[in-house]
Amino acid sequence: MPVMRITNRAVESLRPAAKPYIVYDTDVKGFGVRVMPTKRAGGTSEADGNKRPTGKKSWIIEYRPGAGGRGCAKRRHKFGEVGVLSAEKARTHAQRLLAEVRLGGDPAAQANAERKQLTVAELIDEYLTEVDARLKPRTAAFYRDILIRLVKPELGSRKVDAITRPMLSRLRLSLKDTPYQANHMLAVVKAMFSYAEAHHVVPEGFNPARKIPKFPDLLASVF
Repeated sequence: MPVMRITNRAVESLRPAAKPYIVYDTDVKGFGVRVMPTKRAGGTSEADGNKRPTGKKSWIIEYRPGAGGRGCAKRRHKFGEVGVLSAEKARTHAQRLLAEVRLGGDPAAQANAERKQLTVAELIDEYLTEVDARLKPRTAAFYRDILIRLVKPELGSRKVDAITRPMLSRLRLSLKDTPYQANHMLAVVKAMFSYAEAHHVVPEGFNPARKIPKFPDLLASVF
């Protein structure tokens, strides 16, 4: 198991090999840098000697989750790329993650769960299936229009559990010239997150559309 004092200069000196390898830090147990292997160029054979290094290096931690000990299999978690995160910043971040492990955390499992989390676009598609089956066609078409035309373009690529009240407030403000649409957008999104909560897509009580004020009823203000 190769070890060294991980610094920017030391990491720069590491060269790709035939297989991936990891060099561990001498100071922080479990912190290391993974170096990816050489890669064949243009479909040539390895015997031609025409290889090119990928040059990809990543920061990782290795740990045993839970109570630890030899009976618990090691897990590896990649948390950044060399060149994006300096060696010192990576070491600091690794120390924080490893401290979380000692408190019962599992960074690899958490990252995996986050990757599996639905995007808003995926939730919209799932929710509209429910809407089409449960609501009258005219109401379902109204929900579909609101979500596909107003919400999906702005928030569709974001993970569902990353949506915040300020995000929805900004979307509401962007619709201030059509307050009727803005208010209905909030109502539909609130209903969608209630569906997500009921189906355990988001934690209980998580609904960022709650407590966002609606625009005044303009018709009521005329009288």
